[in-house]
Amino acid sequence: MEGRSVLENKELLTFLNKRLLHLKKRRLIHIIFAVRNKNEGKIEEIENIIKRLETDNFENHDYD
Repeated sequence: MEGRSVLENKELLTFLNKRLLHLKKRRLIHIIFAVRNKNEGKIEEIENIIKRLETDNFENHDYD
């Protein structure tokens, strides 16, 4: 991956994993269905970003 050092990538992955954990905890607190669906969308998006960073794959793919 051009333009980013390995340290920057690790810092970014650490941040994204912490954010993902926060969103998962927050999702468990909320009972309202609409809020839960909104958080699930954010979690799926962050999981996708983390997978792309870990594999250095930035093409448009779904990771099912």
